[in-house]
Amino acid sequence: MARALAAAEAAARRARLDAVGRRAHVLIEDRHDGLSRGYSSEYIRYYLSGEARPGQLVGAVAEAAHRDGVRGRIV
Repeated sequence: MARALAAAEAAARRARLDAVGRRAHVLIEDRHDGLSRGYSSEYIRYYLSGEARPGQLVGAVAEAAHRDGVRGRIV
């Protein structure tokens, strides 16, 4: 079980790193600490600078791995 969990976390980390520099569509869920937060179609968590409303689909560019997702900006 521990090996499976470690493999899953490694795959998730790789997916987050691969997202950096790429454009994605992100469905905004909420806003917290001045960032719009949501998920891409690849189920990567985005923390975005820029204004967006919950339920809005926005274009975003990931700039760095961040916590359990990526940090970026709305484009």
